[in-house]
Amino acid sequence: MELTGYQIIILIMAVVAHTAGAVAYISKVKNDLVTRVAVLEAGHDIMTNDLREIKKDVKELLAWIHSNKRN
Repeated sequence: MELTGYQIIILIMAVVAHTAGAVAYISKVKNDLVTRVAVLEAGHDIMTNDLREIKKDVKELLAWIHSNKRN
């Protein structure tokens, strides 16, 4: 089967279009994943800070309870 110049150009354009579409899709998926990871990291940092504050508050509460038992 012989291809004409027009058919070859159309095939090349189709390959380029499909490649561009695949690259755009992969880029979108990558960006979505990067966004999700950033959100999860931010949530983790917030929870870690909250847990540190809770730990500090519990220590202060225990210290207060122990100081009031002695009095």
